[in-house]
Amino acid sequence: AYKSQKSSIEASYGQALTDAQFAEVIANNFGSVETYRKMIAEQLMVDSYVRLKKADVLNSPITISDTEILSFYRKNRTQFVSPETVKLSHIYIPMVADQATNDKNKALLDDVAGRIKAGSLTFEKAVVDYSQDTQSKNKAGDIGWLTMDNTEALAGLGDTFFDVAFTTEVGTTSDVVTSLNGYHILKILAYNETKILALDDAISPNTTSTIRDYIRSQLSQTKQQETYYQAINSLVDELRKSASVNILYKK
Repeated sequence: AYKSQKSSIEASYGQALTDAQFAEVIANNFGSVETYRKMIAEQLMVDSYVRLKKADVLNSPITISDTEILSFYRKNRTQFVSPETVKLSHIYIPMVADQATNDKNKALLDDVAGRIKAGSLTFEKAVVDYSQDTQSKNKAGDIGWLTMDNTEALAGLGDTFFDVAFTTEVGTTSDVVTSLNGYHILKILAYNETKILALDDAISPNTTSTIRDYIRSQLSQTKQQETYYQAINSLVDELRKSASVNILYKK
């Protein structure tokens, strides 16, 4: 439990924490690591007791109706927005420390781009012959989907790469694009505009899970939490009703 709590806090901070850093976080919020450990142990004891006494309720299957899913979707549909996306392949040569080599590599790709546009060289053949991206080279240069709101990719590739990727027509190739880490020739495979997703649309181009699946999962988790807290309240009421108090005193 202690390790899982540490992982949870690391996730909220967005980084791994050393034991000393974790202890500092705990001390700032709970006084000490020992106090925190004791609190977690008590919570686990209560949880085990509740799950034992209310197993019939907590183990009952939870069902989510289509009506509930549709109602949730209608109230929250503006949250289910797919950003502008593009699927692309590239021919890539990375930058190196030596500028003369970089100039030579860019000139090479300028020539390759010209031959592709002239029809004397196919993009797929150029990937095999010239690309230095080992991960995409055996997939005709396919690097998957890029979303306009991907700030991590933007930070790594730069504005110019994004501008070309999202303005080049589907099925065509670009001139040489200089990103923050190298030189690319892009081929645009598919493009999707920003839109509000329908219930049975995939959450993203890279997954088969739909908005309906996501909503069902969220509603199921909410019902599980509600059932758990109702079980606790019911158990507390039962314990109160069955409790007896003896007052011992001397005259």
